[in-house]
Amino acid sequence: MALNDEQQSAVDHHGNLLLLAGAGSGKTMVLANRSAALLASGPGNLVAVSFTKDSATELGNRIRKLAPGNEKRIYAGTFHALASSQFRRAGIPFKLINESGQRLYLTKALAKTEEPIELDDMVKILEKNKSNMTHNTCTGPGAKTIFAYQKMLDDEDLKDFSDLIVGAVEGMQTGRLKPIPMRWLLGDEFQDADEAQYAWIRMHHELTNAEVTLVGDDDQSIYAFRHAMGYSGMERFAREFGASTLYLSRNYRCAPDILNPAARLVSQNQHRAPKRIIPAVLSPGDLSIIRPLNRDQESELIVNTVHEDPGGWAVLTRTNRLLDTLELKLQQAGLPYTRLGGTGFWDRHEIKRVLGILEGVVAGSRIIAMPDPGRRTVRDPIRAAAVEKAMKKHQADIRHALHMALDICNIDQHLTDHLLGLIKKQPMSEWASIMEREKASIKEFGVDSGVKSIHSATLFISLWHGWCKVAGQDTDLMLSGFSRWLETLLPSTAEPSGWAIAALHRVHGTIAQRIAYATGKNGADPKDSAKADQNNIVLTTMHSAKGLEWPKVFVIGVEEGMIPHLDGELEEERRLFYVAMTRAKQRLVLSSVREGNVSPFIAECGLETFG
Repeated sequence: MALNDEQQSAVDHHGNLLLLAGAGSGKTMVLANRSAALLASGPGNLVAVSFTKDSATELGNRIRKLAPGNEKRIYAGTFHALASSQFRRAGIPFKLINESGQRLYLTKALAKTEEPIELDDMVKILEKNKSNMTHNTCTGPGAKTIFAYQKMLDDEDLKDFSDLIVGAVEGMQTGRLKPIPMRWLLGDEFQDADEAQYAWIRMHHELTNAEVTLVGDDDQSIYAFRHAMGYSGMERFAREFGASTLYLSRNYRCAPDILNPAARLVSQNQHRAPKRIIPAVLSPGDLSIIRPLNRDQESELIVNTVHEDPGGWAVLTRTNRLLDTLELKLQQAGLPYTRLGGTGFWDRHEIKRVLGILEGVVAGSRIIAMPDPGRRTVRDPIRAAAVEKAMKKHQADIRHALHMALDICNIDQHLTDHLLGLIKKQPMSEWASIMEREKASIKEFGVDSGVKSIHSATLFISLWHGWCKVAGQDTDLMLSGFSRWLETLLPSTAEPSGWAIAALHRVHGTIAQRIAYATGKNGADPKDSAKADQNNIVLTTMHSAKGLEWPKVFVIGVEEGMIPHLDGELEEERRLFYVAMTRAKQRLVLSSVREGNVSPFIAECGLETFG
């Protein structure tokens, strides 16, 4: 593909460069061509840095393809991967801890400092200070815990994910670490960089005198919650590095009917670069607005639309949970889909617990159906051993199911232990009578649990044996009874759990077969299935959709309070909706249910709704 005049100017530019590249402007192609031109201009290494492994791999592959014979001069990776390589080159050993490890050590640090801070809040405080490079000098709530946490990690030669970049910067400042040898440094998606990542770039520039090219789009800066610097960081780079600013203004992705309203929306922002957004696609597209009554009707309209115009669809939303109703509708309709990023409905914690309980019921039904191993021991010892092994597994599944059920009943551990103690080693057929007989002791032990929670817990244990007996004979009858028990729980648990049971009702087969079908545990790799089926519908959030594109896109939940979100900053919410709109190449459908008010962004796009 030939470069346009703006793209060619960016490729040929000499010196530090800030390239403001709009959505669909071909920035990766320009970066690859600029890299090839730089490598051809003389000796030296080129380092290309990006935010995700996939984008870094793609950029590196494109550069190598355009600059054959220079493979050993090209280094492409994420900030974290490149920073990690600096420690390896210096021979400094460390062990990287994951998110769970971070939370574990923060819990220990909180216990040591006794600061009255919730763990989730402490994680945010830590991440903010490391992103801003203030973790060694911070004051106020959480500071003592940060110092204690960091000392624990240092004493054990551990690093969390943020320490890779922060540690590399500090190492270069003290001379403990050497910069990566380079003549040119190129960075993609610079609007997403935080203070630590910017410091990593600056230290390499100062120590190697590398020429720096940074590419980004201030209109796609949507990660302020991750402490990204956005347009302010771009302005700072241009000022501190004396970088020239060039623009890629032509959009080669979106039809003008889609791009022009999106550009009109984002132009409402005050803090943005003065630039044009020009459609390069001449063929018309289609942008429409629908007003379904509610989420159920919205999902039905999407299913019908996909049937009428199959292939190439994605559905985007502001929050992941808004996709749950649609996921179940697509599954019911037999339409292939993929949840990209976030947690799918069947992967939600509360739904997994419900499925785990049902798997315990399956285990109970199998115990009831098992032969008496004692009668067969002499005649068939191998068979008896197999039965005993299966029995132990089923009993373990039942114990797991009981713990999950009592947990979602919202009773305290004291009562949980008492209830499990009452039925321990007792046959399942006796559990109901035990609950009736021990009412007084249960009430005494459950003094700190609510009456409704106690009722749900004891009712569950009382019904257990009946469910296990019925499960092997009439699955739908068992699910109906289980659904009625779910109605005794708190609405926040009962409602989504009820959706799950309703979905299982619509499938044929045993409980185990229905669970396997609903959760996709059928032996196929969902990623392979998505690649093989071009009709696969992608369900994802606006944030996760960034950097991707589809021929046709639904954006759902376009209502006031959701878009813009009540918790979001207005200009960033505009940018987020702009990102969502510009994922669509040919067709864009914006959906706003009548249960809410239409998003004010619709009017800012210059669009009208009817009814």
